Amino acid sequence: MIEHKIGKMPMHLFCNGMAAVQLADIEREDEKNRNIIELIGEHSVDGLERLSRVVQILARQGELMRRREGYEKNEFPDAEWIVLNAKPLDILRLREAAIKAIIEGYTSETSNEDEEDPYLDEYQKKTESH
Repeated sequence: MIEHKIGKMPMHLFCNGMAAVQLADIEREDEKNRNIIELIGEHSVDGLERLSRVVQILARQGELMRRREGYEKNEFPDAEWIVLNAKPLDILRLREAAIKAIIEGYTSETSNEDEEDPYLDEYQKKTESH
């Protein structure tokens, strides 16, 4: 999870499965078939609007994860709030934080492949007997 602030509003950017699906939806909107990193890196009004949508998605998932872990509730930033409150330097840092969160989501190890999974073992036994 990547932490970032705009002004006094803390955001915790987290790329989980739900965020990945929503980011893929944004990618499908692009006529040039660019990936999400290219789309949020574009230095234009459209790029800023996409960046703010991506940050909103990642921040929402991060906040939901924090709440699940028992932390105090923070507000969910929305894309419009991000566009209105982000200064030029914030935009650069937000882009970097969003990219880091996305990469972290796709590259983090969630389990050790050497460990046995009892649920997988049970599933395999059931499917083998059919």
